[in-house]
Amino acid sequence: MSRVDVVITGGNSGVGEATAAALALAGNHVLIGCRSMDKARRAAARMAGGGEGRPLDLAATARVRAVARSGGRLDGLLHNCLF
Repeated sequence: MSRVDVVITGGNSGVGEATAAALALAGNHVLIGCRSMDKARRAAARMAGGGEGRPLDLAATARVRAVARSGGRLDGLLHNCLF
């Protein structure tokens, strides 16, 4: 499988973090979207394959647009957060 660029909401803990870690370990670029940048950075640092944290509050439309426009390719979105 070729590398994919994916955003995972709620990727800082639980099932989202496990999914993000598995995707990163497989050589994919993983962006963890999280309301708390501190939590997103800590989760990315724990991933063996590496990842990147981004501030993403899904209740703030401007933040969602900013992440979407941040450039680069986006192959997938895993919406894993709860409100």
